[in-house]
Amino acid sequence: MLSLLTLAITACGGGGSPLQDIDNDTEGVEGVNESDITFLSLSILETSQEYSLLDKNDVFITESFYPFISGVLLSTFDATTLEAKEATVDDFIITEDDEVIDSDESFPILQKVGAIPTYLHTAIVIDASNSVDDDVLSEVVTETKALITLLQGSDDSVIANQRFTIWVFAGKVKELTSGFTEDKTILDAALDEILDPNLVDEISSTSSLNQAIVEAIGRFDGTGDGSGSEEYFYRDSDGDNNDLIEGVSTNRIQLSSLIVVTSGTDTLRVFSDSQVTTAIESQSQKIFSTDASSTEVTENFGKPFVAVIIGDNDKTLQSSITDNASNIIDLRNKPAGSLSFAASTATFQSNLIATRKREGSRYFLRYASPLRQGSHEVEITTGAVDTNYSLTSSFEFDVFQDVGMPAEEYYPNTVSSVEITTATNEYLQSVININNTNVFYPATRWTNTVFASTDYSWALDGVALIPDSTTGAVTINPSVITGRSTLSLTNNAISETKSIQLTALDSSILVAFDGLTNFPLNDQTIARDDLGYIDLNAEVEVDDEVVVEPEYVFQVYYEDYNVPLESYSYSISVPGLTAQDLNDDTAAYDFSFISGGIQIKKTSIDDLLGPLVITVTNTTLNTEAAFTITL
Repeated sequence: MLSLLTLAITACGGGGSPLQDIDNDTEGVEGVNESDITFLSLSILETSQEYSLLDKNDVFITESFYPFISGVLLSTFDATTLEAKEATVDDFIITEDDEVIDSDESFPILQKVGAIPTYLHTAIVIDASNSVDDDVLSEVVTETKALITLLQGSDDSVIANQRFTIWVFAGKVKELTSGFTEDKTILDAALDEILDPNLVDEISSTSSLNQAIVEAIGRFDGTGDGSGSEEYFYRDSDGDNNDLIEGVSTNRIQLSSLIVVTSGTDTLRVFSDSQVTTAIESQSQKIFSTDASSTEVTENFGKPFVAVIIGDNDKTLQSSITDNASNIIDLRNKPAGSLSFAASTATFQSNLIATRKREGSRYFLRYASPLRQGSHEVEITTGAVDTNYSLTSSFEFDVFQDVGMPAEEYYPNTVSSVEITTATNEYLQSVININNTNVFYPATRWTNTVFASTDYSWALDGVALIPDSTTGAVTINPSVITGRSTLSLTNNAISETKSIQLTALDSSILVAFDGLTNFPLNDQTIARDDLGYIDLNAEVEVDDEVVVEPEYVFQVYYEDYNVPLESYSYSISVPGLTAQDLNDDTAAYDFSFISGGIQIKKTSIDDLLGPLVITVTNTTLNTEAAFTITL
């Protein structure tokens, strides 16, 4: 399993950068050649603390592996034409503290990434203010129903399977769905509610366009520029599930889009136009600049946003629309019965989402850092001359990290130099659909040692498989995978094993992991003496007068696979043990809840008198992960 980290990685482009200026001249860097390859990160850029709740703006959400292996999901392009182009690891320059990394020590690797489960959420926001006549509003509802039908019939499964929220606004904003849904009956009923003559009594008749956009996007916690000191909390909580959250990783791509049907004016100005820009760009991807007059190499590609303008054309469109909409469909003053936007909106959305997901141009760049103490700067770039782009980050170790290089660290089935790949050396995730990939090849990373195909052995759910005598690969008939199976590869020369999960289903999977080793715990029986513990006081500063006793806990994390990135509810059963009471600091407890998991005190595990079955349940999806600790 890999971890998503909020790393302070900065995007920089030659000729001026949207985030910071940097000299990307590679002349004089030993061993670096000019390249015709440039690249862009696929990761989501969190641009605003108001939305991300991070401690800084402009932070990429990236991936890393234990120990000290960094990973960047990216796309590569011809540096002159900016068309997608194949690349190799030799096209990249990775420096730590201005020194090019040693490939014999850090083992950089660039791999194509195969199928990544991809999901789409769309908020449809409809203007019911007094600037939209009743007959026009009726046409909007009919056309929006047609739009959803058209989208759900798309040949692109990401478009066809997207989930929607429906919002209506005038002076106030109201969600008409109870979170995301793909149920056409529910969506049609929500749209019909817009025509209820009593709705105006609830949402008034003026226009709060900007507020509607900010609320439909969600994740906001703060004040509106025009609202004085009034606080607004538009973040999923207490069962809400309507935030347009985005996330890109090798395990899942979650995208979002916004469709707004409006007269294009905001009379209440609760939120300023600039606040709408912040909301739209709060989760961005970097794209090459589309402004020919700009000196910037890249620009923020915020949430795909299609605006349909209706009503009279005697009003000036709000800048929140003109400055932020990816596409504007202007239907003002159209004759009755001629309002048509379903087909064009569907086409625009399809093109925008294709730009965002970049199918066919996904690479995963990884390398192992030998740095273990002090403060350091890292830069990833290429030798491109025409269009140079780079990612930079900094990190600091307060104390020396006593952790070896990857070839020296092994946690069974999780952290291993052994890796399962494909004939073309693609990167494979921890959960693979057998219908996408069914031929698997052996590899060993992070070492200069070359291993023969005969050094490896395979097993499916513990049953040995016979590999190809030349390549060492195994082929698995998809028909034998009926639920979830474990494919294991062992390098017998170094006694290391790597396992991945195979499934033939697209249904959701909940997996529990050991918080120390990231070992998958589902259906496992683990002896108490084999558990690994984390010392919560390991980072506490001590001196000669203060003795800090270790506080050991067994940490469990859980993660959903094959599902959209949404707000789910969970329950955790730890029979016989007492959960921490957050309202009583003095009450004794055995375990506490953390974000996405629990921590069980070692002393409580030591006191167990019998087996302990721990069960994590996603109560929203009715999925479960359970494992047993024995004495």
